[in-house]
Amino acid sequence: MSKKEWKEPTSEQWTYLHGTLLWSKGTIFQGERLLTTFNKSNELSTMLFERPDRFAIYSKQSRELQDIVRYEEDFFVYSLHRAIFFIFKASHSFAGFKNIYDKVESIIGEGHAKDIRDMRVHIDEYSKGKGDQPDRFVYESPEELYPVKPFAETLFVADASSTIVFPDAYLIGGRINVQNAIMVFEDLLPSIREKCESFMFPLRVN
Repeated sequence: MSKKEWKEPTSEQWTYLHGTLLWSKGTIFQGERLLTTFNKSNELSTMLFERPDRFAIYSKQSRELQDIVRYEEDFFVYSLHRAIFFIFKASHSFAGFKNIYDKVESIIGEGHAKDIRDMRVHIDEYSKGKGDQPDRFVYESPEELYPVKPFAETLFVADASSTIVFPDAYLIGGRINVQNAIMVFEDLLPSIREKCESFMFPLRVN
């Protein structure tokens, strides 16, 4: 984009571009942080049985890590929701973002990030069968979710407050695959960065 072609974004458009780049990176960062914390918690749970002489110590540490995992889950959901929100907003003002939005939603699942974010924030309402989308609070896995055995025929039901974990899939609310979210944003980040910066700082990029 040349200086002549560039049109300075409005403050609102600037917010969309900055938010897209910030929270796309944040989704990767928070997703990796969540998985690292979960792995530590899992390792400590195993040690509870391997070292009965240290059960009291490991048990306390394990409970604390399990709480931290939950914090990290909610921070990840917030990051993912913000990334998708700003990409969607940017797609209405700048070329190239619609394809990015469609790719992210196809991997994450349309509406899943907003659903989980809203339902966890308003869990007091949803746990009573209320909320804006009570029929979406409980999720039943589609049969095609795991095309690779041994999970090809694994079905489950999960509400938005729960988590289902397979060896290669950490599923928040049974529907947001953390590994897939990290993968799609790592794949798209170079394009997101280039597009955002070309509209924000065209002379620096070109």
